[in-house]
Amino acid sequence: MVGTVHTIWKYSVKLGRFEYEMPEGSVPISVDVQSMNLAGQVASMWVMVTDHNAPMERRRFKTVTTGADVPEPSEYIGTFVAEDGWHVGHVFELSGKEH
Repeated sequence: MVGTVHTIWKYSVKLGRFEYEMPEGSVPISVDVQSMNLAGQVASMWVMVTDHNAPMERRRFKTVTTGADVPEPSEYIGTFVAEDGWHVGHVFELSGKEH
């Protein structure tokens, strides 16, 4: 019997509000600073995808800094810390009405 194949997809994390199209049922599992590019460090979000052929849905996220208001309603995804230790982002998936 062949089981469900799960794969991990990667999306860039942006400061403030951002959106991505991803297969329905996808689950964000982690955020972290991965690497450097010409503009500096890049934060990424990894998402578990269980069905590559599922219809795509638009998902909304917001990154806030420490001390900022947490968007409501939302679900916490994760926190990343830049190598300098001073820049910290907290990623939330937005739900409900537009933020």
